[in-house]
Amino acid sequence: MVQYDEKRSPLPFKPAGCLAVLLVVALFVISPAAGAAAAGAAVTPPAADVSAAWLLAHVNVERRAAGLEPLVADPALADVAAAHARDMIARQYFAHIAPGGATPATRLHRAGIHFLAAGENLAGHTSVAGAHAMLMASPGHRAVILGAAFTRGGIAVVPGGPYGLMIVEVFVAPAAAPAAAAPAP
Repeated sequence: MVQYDEKRSPLPFKPAGCLAVLLVVALFVISPAAGAAAAGAAVTPPAADVSAAWLLAHVNVERRAAGLEPLVADPALADVAAAHARDMIARQYFAHIAPGGATPATRLHRAGIHFLAAGENLAGHTSVAGAHAMLMASPGHRAVILGAAFTRGGIAVVPGGPYGLMIVEVFVAPAAAPAAAAPAP
């Protein structure tokens, strides 16, 4: 897990107006279907498991168990997550930073989302339940899910890609929109 601090950033980007960005930069895919996908076999996700609402509900179960407030579902964050999932499928990559250099912070800023802290988890799997179990078993991903600063979340579960499902979780601690500059006299 990498923490963004404007004064000592190990990251190649500095999102304007952000105090912190938490990123988990890890490929986290363990799936019995991964071998079949790599061999060229079609992987069809079970329709019952394709549910971002189910996943957010289970993220909130984990947060409550840790004594944290549940995340409020944010459709704008879900849109950012879905766009990134679709982009990874279309351009055949799996990463927080897109081939053109767009970072999680970049995607949030482009969507007009202001934040103090942000976190993103990625998972590829054949089921939402399996992906959630893997994310919770990973200390870095678990830390993002249980980020005490986060109050809003958006999750996308998009069928496709080599694993069957591409899952993106985006969590933020919102910030007020910057005030418009007063016109010069």
